[in-house]
Amino acid sequence: MSKRIPKGTYGYINAVLFDFELKKRELEQKRNDILEAFPDLYSEHVRGTDISDPTGNRAVKLDTVELVHLAHEIEAVEATIAILNEDQLYIYNRFFRDKVNKWQVVEEMHVSPETFHRRKKEVIEICGRFLGVYLGS
Repeated sequence: MSKRIPKGTYGYINAVLFDFELKKRELEQKRNDILEAFPDLYSEHVRGTDISDPTGNRAVKLDTVELVHLAHEIEAVEATIAILNEDQLYIYNRFFRDKVNKWQVVEEMHVSPETFHRRKKEVIEICGRFLGVYLGS
């Protein structure tokens, strides 16, 4: 686990971990929006044009692609959280979820900044594997 992760990949995984809670809410909202966008097929007031809406169908397909991507990121973070050890989980909870300053986390854990960065990188590598991104050679 000592290899160097490409800068863009590191930033992407870091953002996925930081935005996990927000993305969970966004996914739920988008799913609800799609369900509300379709007319009730068993309603008495369904017109022929309500069912065949090409623009609406395209919008739903675009949303569906985004939903799949969001769901993949959420599943990857949940799987990551499930296998983290105690130190890694503490860093995830305090740094990524609670968005506490890294220096405060270092002080709370009674570790050096280097140890903090090593544990943080481990979390990012684990999540990267679940996301299926290239982590370098």
